[in-house]
Amino acid sequence: MDVQTTSTTVRAYTVRDDCIQWGGHINQRGYGVWRGKLVHRIAYEFACGPIPAGLVIDHQCRNRACVNPSHLRVVTIAVNVTENSHSFSAVNKAKTHCPKGHEYTPSNTSIRANGSRACKQCRRKILPFGA
Repeated sequence: MDVQTTSTTVRAYTVRDDCIQWGGHINQRGYGVWRGKLVHRIAYEFACGPIPAGLVIDHQCRNRACVNPSHLRVVTIAVNVTENSHSFSAVNKAKTHCPKGHEYTPSNTSIRANGSRACKQCRRKILPFGA
């Protein structure tokens, strides 16, 4: 598929699951690059308008080289690193129990200053007098 821009024709092609795979340079992280810019951002802005400040583009298809605007969505960085991801943040967010087997519930979970969770039952065992 050739896509005509104002001054250049760029080549892309369709692959699995309706992805439109970028046919140009792919950087080391798997993202398409054209003239120093990430092509999925260009594709989104061309189809949908400007990306709001503080937000990023998420590939719902998990294919970083995809430029299909229907596979792209604007999200916060927090959503981007936790949803449909295998990052440490996503893996930890999916955990329902602490390493000792206690369930993470609102009443049994405290949030540390760094945003991580702590099990109150485990803390009581370590500090039995509530210190």
